[in-house]
Amino acid sequence: MEMIEARVRTTDELFSRLESLVEKDHDLLTRLDIKVGEILSRMVSQEARFDDHEKRLRELEAAKWRIAGIAAVLSTLMPVLISLLTRAVMGGG
Repeated sequence: MEMIEARVRTTDELFSRLESLVEKDHDLLTRLDIKVGEILSRMVSQEARFDDHEKRLRELEAAKWRIAGIAAVLSTLMPVLISLLTRAVMGGG
């Protein structure tokens, strides 16, 4: 009888430890779930910031090429304009 009681106590202790471990695992999984949710939220935020950054870079690059085009046109027209102004001022024809 004592042996059976000892086994019952041992079994109860084992179930108690098992229940404690399961609760710890549950708490750990809950914390992990929360952390994964936070990480996913940050990733979405970072993707939005990255997309915005890419958009701004494309706009800056387009502006750079517009300025380069204007400079090319002006560098072509300036000699002609200077020549016309010089003729007008000097009275040449």
